[in-house]
Amino acid sequence: DHVLTIDEATGRVFDDVSYSHCVIDDGRPPFQSEMTADIVKSLLQSGACDLPTYAQSRLLHEKMIEAMLPCFDLPVTPESACPVT
Repeated sequence: DHVLTIDEATGRVFDDVSYSHCVIDDGRPPFQSEMTADIVKSLLQSGACDLPTYAQSRLLHEKMIEAMLPCFDLPVTPESACPVT
């Protein structure tokens, strides 16, 4: 297994497998609140923006939720809820 550690305060991503704690990324992604104004501006000016489509976002979220469910020990059913917002 490949293990990465993310320091959310600094935006640094470390490779833990090599035990050298090598920094493989050193940049914090923007918070949603920092992106909203530009997204709205783009939508108002051109009717388009760089957000993923619903289909793209759904696939990514399904993979993330499936990976996280064992951490919450929840059954994988359409009725199950995942305590992540």
